[in-house]
Amino acid sequence: MYPDPQQALDDVEIAKEIAAITLKKEFPYLGRQAAELVFFKVFTIPTISKLLVATGEFANACPRRIKDTQLILYEMLDTCGRINK
Repeated sequence: MYPDPQQALDDVEIAKEIAAITLKKEFPYLGRQAAELVFFKVFTIPTISKLLVATGEFANACPRRIKDTQLILYEMLDTCGRINK
């Protein structure tokens, strides 16, 4: 018998799994754009931007920081993540 479609709406774990699969498999470009938006928002905070300019991290490690932010977001959505919750 086909699973109950209402179960996906009622069970939080199933909803998390659907969101993770949808983001990573169906919309990887949008996932990357979301990571870049989070990245941009954090770096507009004056104290953080001053620190990053002073240390040169913004100019030298920008792509690495975007990838790190994306990995953190994916880890938060991953239903079988490496970090125990």
